[in-house]
Amino acid sequence: MVDTSKGEGPDAGQPHSVKVVINVEDANEAPVFSVTYKIAALEENSPSGTWVEKVTAVDADCNRTSSFVYKVAHDPAGWVMVDPNTGDITTVTSTDRESPHVVNGVYTVLIHAVDDGVPPLTGTATLQIHMTDKNDNVPQPAEHNLDVCVSDGPTTTNITAFDLDGNPYGGPFTFELLGDVKGKWKLSPSHGYTAGLVKEPSVYAGPHTIDLKISDMQGEFGIYNLRVAVCDCSVTENCRARRNTTTRAAYGGIGVVFALVFLLLCKKLHQCLELVSVRTQTFLLLMAVTCSCKKDFVALETTGHSSGQTLLESNTENPGTDCEVTARKTVATNPVTCLHTSISNF
Repeated sequence: MVDTSKGEGPDAGQPHSVKVVINVEDANEAPVFSVTYKIAALEENSPSGTWVEKVTAVDADCNRTSSFVYKVAHDPAGWVMVDPNTGDITTVTSTDRESPHVVNGVYTVLIHAVDDGVPPLTGTATLQIHMTDKNDNVPQPAEHNLDVCVSDGPTTTNITAFDLDGNPYGGPFTFELLGDVKGKWKLSPSHGYTAGLVKEPSVYAGPHTIDLKISDMQGEFGIYNLRVAVCDCSVTENCRARRNTTTRAAYGGIGVVFALVFLLLCKKLHQCLELVSVRTQTFLLLMAVTCSCKKDFVALETTGHSSGQTLLESNTENPGTDCEVTARKTVATNPVTCLHTSISNF
């Protein structure tokens, strides 16, 4: 600092310098990773405790005592842990390349370095783990239920397979039918990602089962029991659609049975009718009116040259009764005596 002011005396007008000391206080800064983006490789199904990678961070604060720790910030599958002091990253469980958290064979983890400031500050590093594939899955059929049309000649339906493992542990696949299938079923083609299941004319309409073996390029295979429905495609394009229609009809019949059981369990019909809607009441009343009949010999009154029968009044609104007329002449007949159930009280 220079003072150039003019004063009196022999040194007037001469510049003067003054030394000034400025103290700069240190502010807390976040730890900084030496490498903020790292790539590691790990074989899937690696056991717990497998070392993956190491991260390193430094704290730029030099005039104050500070410390920080490492923490896992993002680990969607919960596969890894980090040593809070050294930054060594290891697995805590077995890994799987076919996990939905692995995208294009890469599993991403975020690591934080958190200091003890107030408030604490954080540095971030990204670790991308490239998962090495292993042949730990067998090929599978995309569908376990198939439809085949009835025909005078051979008919074909497709079987498509897939494998969760990547190349060279996946397809193209080899398909093979097991059991007694000669003259009934065959495969054409039997190699690729899709095979053709051919039904011979001797196979009758109805449900069938077949055992299918599917092998990958390394010989790993799975055996599956497939259900095949053979039907007349001129009636329905989908054999299972017909079965679904039958099932819905069966459910409708069961519903009617439950409705009848409901009526039988009610002690008084008018108590039941209070629980249902007006529209449903009409339907139930039609079902409730019944006529129970029995065969008996009844004496009918005859007079003069009449036809030998007498009509009885039956259009009454009162509850009916069993009626019997004393016979003057007995006529052997098989009349029907009906018990009329009145519904005027409902």
